[in-house]
Amino acid sequence: RYVVSGSYDKSVKVWEMSTGRLFQRLTGHTGYISSVCVVGGDSQYVVSGSGDKSIKVWEMSTGRLLQTLTGHTDSVSSVAASMHGRYLVSGSYDDSIKVWELSTGKLLHTLAGHTDQVLSVCVSADSRYVVSGSSD
Repeated sequence: RYVVSGSYDKSVKVWEMSTGRLFQRLTGHTGYISSVCVVGGDSQYVVSGSGDKSIKVWEMSTGRLLQTLTGHTDSVSSVAASMHGRYLVSGSYDDSIKVWELSTGKLLHTLAGHTDQVLSVCVSADSRYVVSGSSD
């Protein structure tokens, strides 16, 4: 139903797929948007990762900012959500991966092991594994 895009103009745009019409323009980041994902069975939330080192969670239908997650010490390069939206995973240029509880914004784990920038993250369909890509 929707396509979500992030931009160097620091905004996230939500587009109606059937018409190509801009549905929402989400602003609040102070750096470029490097990654976006949609969470929830009926496209309930938009999540954005940014060069400002933060992650923002937005309500899709209203465009309201629900939470800002902080903890990375460099740009957030990738965000991904578990199948049922319980967990959010973020990768960063700080070489780390963070696992968050989406409903509370609580940081659950910091995964270390990469020796260079984490460029992409993905959550397995059963939510048991995080797969990551890095410059190392």
